[in-house]
Amino acid sequence: MEVERERLRVEAAGDVALAHAAVERGAYAEAARILGARRESVVSRAAAAALSGDAACEALAAELDELRLRAADERE
Repeated sequence: MEVERERLRVEAAGDVALAHAAVERGAYAEAARILGARRESVVSRAAAAALSGDAACEALAAELDELRLRAADERE
């Protein structure tokens, strides 16, 4: 389980970097899409790996959702 948790975290970090690059280009909707897709992946893969309810996975999903909302708002 620890390996899957770390795998989810590393993949999320990669997508956060991609979203950041998209925001720098002014592609806010693309950044929000990247982060939203990764959040959904974290939630579904955590469930498949018996990590539903895992505090670290839930925190990661919440952080991705917060970043998605901020990326979608050009003022942020």
